[in-house]
Amino acid sequence: MWEKISDYCLDVSKYFLTAVFVASLMVDLGEMRWLLYAISGVLATIFFCAGLFFISKSKDEKERKYKTTRKYNNKNRRT
Repeated sequence: MWEKISDYCLDVSKYFLTAVFVASLMVDLGEMRWLLYAISGVLATIFFCAGLFFISKSKDEKERKYKTTRKYNNKNRRT
């Protein structure tokens, strides 16, 4: 589940940067240009950091799950 959320956050951060870049190419943004750049940059950074956080959380969850299944798996034990 955390992998899907991390992918979503990373995609949204890319969309914010792409949307502002394409909009600035198509339309003259005027004096609002720097405000839009700042807001989209901050939002992209927030979503990017959230995506990285969820990636690390999913890795920790996988490691914990692997350790518990390995611990209680009796098929690998020598007799």
